[in-house]
Parts: sequence; C-alpha cells; structure tokens
Amino acid sequence: QAKLLAIWAPGEDWERHGLTHPAGRESRGLVDVIVHDMDPQQLLDLAETIPPTLVEGLFHLGNVDELLSFFEQFAKAGLEHIVVGDSTGSVGGQAEVIARTPDMQRLFEGLAAL
Repeated sequence: QAKLLAIWAPGEDWERHGLTHPAGRESRGLVDVIVHDMDPQQLLDLAETIPPTLVEGLFHLGNVDELLSFFEQFAKAGLEHIVVGDSTGSVGGQAEVIARTPDMQRLFEGLAAL
C-alpha cells in the first residue's frame, strides 16, 4: 500500500486533509513513527482512509514513463540531484523486486539522460 508512505508526514499535513495522524496532531511523522511497532491490520485499515492527495504532496509515484515526464520539468529548470526510493519490495516482496529490476534500470538511465 503506497498510501502508507503518508504515515511519515507530520500530523498537520494529515489535518489539512481532514484526518488525524495515527500518532496525533503533534506527530512529526518520520521521526516519531516506528511503523514496525504498529499492528499490520491497523495499517491496512488506515491505508483505506488515506486520500491519494496526501501522498502526492510528499512523494511522486508512478511508472517509469510517468516519473520521467514529471522530473523532466525539473531537469530543464536545473535539477542536478534526485533521491529515488523504490518501495516495491515492501509491498510485492522479493519476486516483485526482481521482476521490476529492468524498470528501475530504465528509470535510472532515463533520469541520467535528462
């Protein structure tokens, strides 16, 4: 569930979407939340309540073509460095990571060409 990345957003970001962060309004997100200490079923239930707009304000998610298109505008404006995080394994396991390795290679090659 990619939407669970929003757990690392501060409580005030959640509030802007009419939600309460599981760790409360004062939560600073990433520095206050240890996801591995949370109940897996609670996380799955929580994911159903998270609007995509909350996640989109934190991360850009998509397939290779969508990501390259999105970052092209930044490259044209002078972007020199980007941090790419592949969360495939957290959802699809090792088999999914192996299956998506060619996509990651194409993404990195495409980003380098920008």
